[in-house]
Amino acid sequence: MELRYNNTMNLNLDTTQFTKVSDIVVPDIFYRRMKTGVDEIDELFGNGILPGSSFTVTARAGCGKTTFLLQLFEALSKNGYDVGYASGEENTFQLAFNCRRLGVDNVKVANLTDVDTLVEATKHYDALVVDSFQALTTKEEKNSRELESYAITKLVNAAKLNECAIFFILHLTKGGVLKESRLLRIVSVRAMSSLVCLLRKVLYLPVNVLTLIKHLTRLNVLVRILKRFLP
Repeated sequence: MELRYNNTMNLNLDTTQFTKVSDIVVPDIFYRRMKTGVDEIDELFGNGILPGSSFTVTARAGCGKTTFLLQLFEALSKNGYDVGYASGEENTFQLAFNCRRLGVDNVKVANLTDVDTLVEATKHYDALVVDSFQALTTKEEKNSRELESYAITKLVNAAKLNECAIFFILHLTKGGVLKESRLLRIVSVRAMSSLVCLLRKVLYLPVNVLTLIKHLTRLNVLVRILKRFLP
């Protein structure tokens, strides 16, 4: 994935002069990471999820994107964080059914795709899933490129302003190509879903993602698998 700025977006990145890193005062928020309680997962996110950060999660259909994020958010909720899952792909009944199967009880789910409604939701949650980026809508009339630019600008800025971490699910084509334009410039986290997909193919077992990752790390297998899938 190519990451670049685009003048159609305003992500509120202030221009600065070159400064020696030892002279930069790091804001307190960087030390207030949201912890899942699963050491291996927290380590993958740099000792916890940074409030206000934005991520994308991509993988082929059926590889476990929803499963991973529901279990991740359940772990966050058990540590006292308010979390929400906004879906434009599955209705809340299907999500609730899957949550019961996974032992997920505390994640709040909704069928929401409107960008401005989701922007408002960032004021009330510590972390949100947007499933999916391609399903986002707006009440204003926009073509697909304008909608993407609008969604990125509004949601990423709202996430930073309100210290709400956002996880965008992105679909891949049948050929494994990311279905997005080059405007999207937020961090991509592919490894977890790819890992679950691989393990399902190899082991043919139902997967509790967080537990499985924890045990595999202890066996020193996870590092080798991640190296296979990380860019």
